[in-house]
Amino acid sequence: MKFSIFPPLRSVAKAMERRRPRLRRAGNFQFSIYPLCRRWTGFTLVELLVVIMLMGVLSGFAIVQTMTYHKQQVLQDAAEQLVTDLKTAQTKAVSSVQDEVCTYGTNTVKIKAYFAQAQSSTSYSVNRDYKNANCTNSQVFSAELESPTEIRNWTQAVSFLVPTGKLEATLSGPIIVCYTNVGYHNITVEPSGRIYRSQRLGTICP
Repeated sequence: MKFSIFPPLRSVAKAMERRRPRLRRAGNFQFSIYPLCRRWTGFTLVELLVVIMLMGVLSGFAIVQTMTYHKQQVLQDAAEQLVTDLKTAQTKAVSSVQDEVCTYGTNTVKIKAYFAQAQSSTSYSVNRDYKNANCTNSQVFSAELESPTEIRNWTQAVSFLVPTGKLEATLSGPIIVCYTNVGYHNITVEPSGRIYRSQRLGTICP
């Protein structure tokens, strides 16, 4: 007698026959008792096109939001830079020695104040004020805002007296740091010497 570890082919065929999905008749229709989730189906072309279109719309929206946020951040950084430099001028006025002098020719004058003034729509400088003396070392530093931000409504120097740090003359209005179609910040310098910026305002520069 021969023995084999493999089952006879006839037995295998019968087992596979028993495992086939059973069909039930309902009128002229037949349906499987197996659940529909057992049937694997693919995606249609229309479904794929809809998914691709939705991904494109969402990606475009995210890109626009990222660019807007970047522009707003550039504007805020420019306003913060100007506030910081004005405070630097004020700090130098407070910490400066009033007896500091400037000698030009045969004249010697004492320092009066530190002041900041606009050089153009995008640049400004911080200087020493030696009572209107023509001193060659009057400029402390100069700075320029990141393009395309610009400065508006800065028509007079912001001067801080030595050694109090108070504003020498009241400004006619706030200094404006602007980014076209993004917004602007008002930079306010109070007579007491307090310097601060407003929140971002509007989208059209005044």
